[in-house]
Amino acid sequence: MMIEDASDHHDNNIEYQRKKKVKQNNPETEPDCSCFVAHVTAASLETDALYLPQDFTSSNDLKRKCCKIVLKDGEERSWAMDLRFNKLSDTCYISRGWKHFCDENGKYAGSFFTFKLMENGETPLLSVWPTKSENDRTHGDNNSSHSDSDSTSPPNRNRFVTLTLTNDSLKSSRLYLPLPFVRENGMNNPRMVTLLGKDGIRWAANLLRENSGRMSLGKGMKDFSRANGLKIGESFTLELIWENATPVLNLFCKEVKIQNRFVTLTVTHDSLNNNRLGLPLSFMRENDMNKPGKIALLGKDGTKWIANLLQESRGRMSLGKGWKEFAKANGLEVGVSFTLESIWEDTTPMLGLFSIESTSDKRQQGECCSNASENKSIST
Repeated sequence: MMIEDASDHHDNNIEYQRKKKVKQNNPETEPDCSCFVAHVTAASLETDALYLPQDFTSSNDLKRKCCKIVLKDGEERSWAMDLRFNKLSDTCYISRGWKHFCDENGKYAGSFFTFKLMENGETPLLSVWPTKSENDRTHGDNNSSHSDSDSTSPPNRNRFVTLTLTNDSLKSSRLYLPLPFVRENGMNNPRMVTLLGKDGIRWAANLLRENSGRMSLGKGMKDFSRANGLKIGESFTLELIWENATPVLNLFCKEVKIQNRFVTLTVTHDSLNNNRLGLPLSFMRENDMNKPGKIALLGKDGTKWIANLLQESRGRMSLGKGWKEFAKANGLEVGVSFTLESIWEDTTPMLGLFSIESTSDKRQQGECCSNASENKSIST
């Protein structure tokens, strides 16, 4: 599928920047950079850490040398916590007290706080700010309809979507989203979205639209997948959360696809003479290795060998050039059975040498069988 012309994206970006400047010049529509929404996730509770949005920290010039921060709830209770900086992700995060703060305020995974920066000095002060829905409830039913009309984000009827990471999605940096999901949630226009990882770190990604109207996550998705340990063949669920008018896709859970990662083969004279080792088609299909190309073979000592992955006329896959050298280097002789493990390294398929059944083991098994038959005949 073809992506929209780059010039169109450029024009859209210019138009978006112009609109953004107009909004910034209008104080009534200018966003409040002193506020942000903090989502309570299972990972943030386990690690006792809350990562702060980069736009919030940069807009308020939170200095990296700050080592303490104070959180205050609606009852004027306060908690002093550590404010640290992660050089790898270039983000600030709160630790040593975040989990206790959530427990004291009755918040659990799936809940959220709205914080407002009240003081920005040597020790910043964040105060829990009442949300719009909370204000509406305190003003009665008469204002509830008014709050619905003022909402800047569409109602999230279907907030969850389950996707599967494939080899093609990593190679092309495209992860397609179901059309009903994006339409129902008002995400059927190109824009920037935020991907929220399991550790609370945020990643900016492009939401692209194909000529067919299909939407996909582009630049940023690949880095997000690597950082959160998403592997090829794994299914994971994203939860859509709106922060003002910005869609945030939160990594809700991962479901590991159960697959057959191991295959046992036997070295034959033909496999060495012809430099061809046949691989079971079911195993290759299940591990998304049923396309010809290059494949890495990982030896018992950690050495990598590059081999050709060939496709026969009937669709069967086999190891070609490079297999013979790999066998010799790892002591795989005729008659030896060995087990390979399917491993993916980024977008490169890899088969690692998991175990070798030596000929001495077979000889011992044969001797045991012969001795057992002799003893049986003697006793008879």
